[in-house]
Amino acid sequence: HQLQLMVTYVEQWYKIVTARVQGRTFEYNKLRKNLKHCDKKLRELLRGKKGSKKDIKVQRGEIKLAAAREAHDSYGEGFLIILNEITENAWKDFFPLLTMALKHDFHFYTDQARVFHKLKGHIARMEDIQNEHDVVLGGR
Repeated sequence: HQLQLMVTYVEQWYKIVTARVQGRTFEYNKLRKNLKHCDKKLRELLRGKKGSKKDIKVQRGEIKLAAAREAHDSYGEGFLIILNEITENAWKDFFPLLTMALKHDFHFYTDQARVFHKLKGHIARMEDIQNEHDVVLGGR
């Protein structure tokens, strides 16, 4: 029963952390790709002939790039805070698991010690039977 609780705890922890990290990783990658796209597009606009239409496109490109960079950096900061929180608190998350494992081991080995203690009495009785009936340990 205790082992099942431990497995369930780990599965739940894994699902929660994975959901938090995977979703944010996906979104962060989208923002990163958009930032790279805006940067590339602006660099392409800056290479070439000048003109009033192009100046307007460059201005819009600069605005889009600034917005993309702001979104990317802001989301990235939040993502790093979450990763840091997960990393710093991992030991606290696993502390209950360690406690459950120690309790399980304690109960398991306590039960095992009781069984071995009872075996000691059986061994003595078997030695008495062996001596009483002249049984040789190597067989007849």
